[in-house]
Amino acid sequence: MSWGNKATAKSTMCFARPAGGGLTLAVARGFAKTKCRFAVHCVQPEGNDTIAGALRAGDAAGCDVVCTTAISGLQVASVIDGNEVIRQCRPTGGTGHLVTDEETWAAQKRLAREEGIFSEPAGAVALAGALNAAADGEINPDSKIICLVTGSGFKDSSSVDKLNVDADCPLIGVDEIA
Repeated sequence: MSWGNKATAKSTMCFARPAGGGLTLAVARGFAKTKCRFAVHCVQPEGNDTIAGALRAGDAAGCDVVCTTAISGLQVASVIDGNEVIRQCRPTGGTGHLVTDEETWAAQKRLAREEGIFSEPAGAVALAGALNAAADGEINPDSKIICLVTGSGFKDSSSVDKLNVDADCPLIGVDEIA
């Protein structure tokens, strides 16, 4: 398989999710101050594409949107720090990625069941973006990947129900605890 311009051999990529952009901006600026060279990728829900689409399209600025995502914590329909995120991420070789709410919930479930990490849905957005990038051939198998998984799953109580919809979760009474 030819990687072409999509991924360099042994590249290092960091997938981060912005709300207003602050976290992704801080990560890009932080890496810029070190000898570490990471391609910083911005991942957002499709229903709140203020930054990622513009970064991917080569645009210089993000845009305000009508937010339709159900991913709590990422429902920031204004650009806020988005234009600076674009200016900082692009030179790293990073780009933007959009994920569906369903892909986000699936990534959250995988984190919980396969890794024992109980993140809020917003925290799983970065993983959903990395999974999509890998499926699209944008990640070389030799690459080192970092996904910033932030926020406890307890921040979004409705997501607990989504995680357990297909699982048998018996309750244990106080009298059953030894």
